Formats: sequence, C-alpha cells, structure tokens
Amino acid sequence: MNNKELSHGKKVREKILQAIIDYIQVHQYPPTIREIGRMVGLKSNSSVYTHLTKLRAEGKIESDTDFSAPRAIRVPGYTIVPNNMQWIDTEMEVPPDNNYILVSFENWDVPSIGRYEEDEEGGAFYPGDEDRSYISFGLIVNAWMPLPGPYRPKEE
Repeated sequence: MNNKELSHGKKVREKILQAIIDYIQVHQYPPTIREIGRMVGLKSNSSVYTHLTKLRAEGKIESDTDFSAPRAIRVPGYTIVPNNMQWIDTEMEVPPDNNYILVSFENWDVPSIGRYEEDEEGGAFYPGDEDRSYISFGLIVNAWMPLPGPYRPKEE
C-alpha cells in the first residue's frame, strides 16, 4: 500500500469515528454497520467492518463482539449527554415521514415547523401542512430536529 492509500483510509476512519459520535449524541445509542456506511458514503458493509476493526485496534472504539451484534460500538472516554434539542444535518439523516419537525435553512435565519415526505423519486421538506415544498419557496433546508414535547406544569 502506498502513502496515499494509507492517508485515504485514515481519513475515512476519522469520518467514521466522528459519524459514530454524532449519531450517538443524537440517538443515545450507536449506529449499525449499514447506518455507518450510509453516513460516510461506503456502500460495502465489509469495508465498514474493516475500518471498524482498524479503529478498534487503534483503541478509538470498543465492542464486546466482532461488530456482528447490532449497536455494540462504544467510544472510549465519550459520555452520552442527553440532548434532544440538537440540529441534525440533512446530509447525515432525514427525519421520519410525516412527523412535524423543526427545520433550519441554509439561506434564512428563522427556523420553521415543517415535515418531511418521501416518495419513489426521493424526499422533500414541506412547511406545516402545505402542499408546496420549502424549495418551491426558495428555502433550502440544511438541518432538522424533533419538536419538544408540550409543556406540562409540574403537579405538586
């Protein structure tokens, strides 16, 4: 292997490690091998497995299995801090179909409540109950987050 291939592999592993950390922060549990592949652009589960094995050998991740058990990855020294109010990049993950969410825009400063719908041609973000997508209004959605639950006063 030449230095260029080694450097590329190292960059991919750095991307994988960051994707794992980001995913855990959002979901409070680790991603599957397939989800990791999607997040970093690797189509082969075998390639992801090879990189995970190298990351474990480097001490950057841990697992009690050979990564065959789903969601068995841990990141040493990384503590999960629950934070449900965190923006999720639309390139990393799209929200579930037809759930209301808070959306952020690349070209506008004020977030909005919207939803995501997917069909056979792909998916799009829509404002509230509108039939026209945000993009038809010239707005580019770049991140989203789940809506918080409704306020309920504490009963004494």
